[in-house]
Amino acid sequence: MTTAHGSGTLPGMTVQQASARVPGGLLIAIEGIDGAGKTTQAAAVADRLRSAGFEVVRTKEPTDGPWGRRLRASAASGRLSAEAELDAFVEDRKEHVRDLIRPALERGAVVIVDRYYFSNMAYQGARGLDPLEIQRRNEAIAPVPHVLVLLRTDAAVGVARIRARGDQANLFEREDDLRRAAAIFDSIRTPGLLTLDGHRAPEEITAAILERVVECPLYQAMCLRRPRPDECEPVTCSHRIAGRCEWVGVRGSLVPIVDGRLDAVRAIAKDTGISPADKVRLVAAMSRPDSTPPA
Repeated sequence: MTTAHGSGTLPGMTVQQASARVPGGLLIAIEGIDGAGKTTQAAAVADRLRSAGFEVVRTKEPTDGPWGRRLRASAASGRLSAEAELDAFVEDRKEHVRDLIRPALERGAVVIVDRYYFSNMAYQGARGLDPLEIQRRNEAIAPVPHVLVLLRTDAAVGVARIRARGDQANLFEREDDLRRAAAIFDSIRTPGLLTLDGHRAPEEITAAILERVVECPLYQAMCLRRPRPDECEPVTCSHRIAGRCEWVGVRGSLVPIVDGRLDAVRAIAKDTGISPADKVRLVAAMSRPDSTPPA
């Protein structure tokens, strides 16, 4: 294992020598108000993806660089003006993207960022700045995430969680401010958005995130029938039937129940004693959420 260094990496963070690569990389941003459970989910999703063979870089914003340290200090000593605060976040993000995020994506890693520019839209937007202008400014200098996870949590619950972990709420974490930020988070519309109830059990949230990651960006990146993976069908795809599809293996390690259906589909496709019409019917039945593979 090798230790990963760079602006915004977590102390002691390690990256396994990975066997799986994502062409162009995969960027996952986890957002929500303070106390929503972002760090818990970032850690859990990172662990599961590493176990599936991916290089995972887990990072956070603001970073531990000079701009990030200034922002963290202001949370206790007195917040900057809304404009100066946003400027500091943008400068911090420029360094983060240049030094860590883009290089990791270029080598095919999965990058999980705990807070991203959507937090600027919510928190600086709650101070009177235009959230859409904040979004435009940031997307000019930072890659748009493939998956944006938004954990919706009541402001009172967020504050209670902060206190329960032994922390004193800082100037970014006052309940009224969190409520205004939450309303802006709820208004965000962007490709790849996955909104989840942050009050659900942590393991349920992790499973929902992994399912979206596997079914959308990983499928698009890893399907052997690129550039038209939308045409890929279990019954007709020779790569799946022959067991050559790397994505199916990844899916099986991250979403085991679904993988069981795929194993059954492969068996059906190989069985020449089943008519084509019956194959289609059985595959359709196993595609339903409440279906189970045949014994």
